Amino acid sequence: MNVACLEKFTSDFVIRLMPEANKTYIKQYWPVVYMALDEYGLDYEEMILMALGTISAETGNFNIAIREYVSQYNTSANGRLMGHSFDLYDHRDDLGNMGNPDGERYRGGGAIQLTGRYNFREVGRRLKIPLEEHPDLIEHPVVSARALAAFLFNKENDIREALGRDDLRKARRLVNGGSHGLARFESTYRRGESLIG
Repeated sequence: MNVACLEKFTSDFVIRLMPEANKTYIKQYWPVVYMALDEYGLDYEEMILMALGTISAETGNFNIAIREYVSQYNTSANGRLMGHSFDLYDHRDDLGNMGNPDGERYRGGGAIQLTGRYNFREVGRRLKIPLEEHPDLIEHPVVSARALAAFLFNKENDIREALGRDDLRKARRLVNGGSHGLARFESTYRRGESLIG
């Protein structure tokens, strides 16, 4: 365990870093997230800030036990009319989804908003839990935190390279696949660098 980081990255530090987040969620969930990062050897400044920036971009309020809401990005107008949420995800080959009800079943969840049958399967394998068979497990804070850590660990070298070049856009893309939440991610990461000094 990185004692220096443990002493630096307290719940109070995270509250200052993420003033828009829910303080109760931070106090409840940050220790769980930190332990998961430690478990994967990611308890060093850059990866802690990467994790916090990711949580900020994906959940906003630090509720890591959350699932994705219905939106125009995941549910078509027809899906809304027919009561079939997340239909835009149903046949996403890049997510490993194979049709209804995969879209809803494997919608975003947890600290990283893990999405798609493929990602649930792969992260489940890494965590040694049946996440593909029981995707609602992602709502458990410990599973959510460990899924975030496992996902970051799997891309650690590429993330470190991007962060080393100060390419936050690429670092974000390695997690999200696009630029969704980039402004919030960058803001959190930069604020963290400033607070660390």
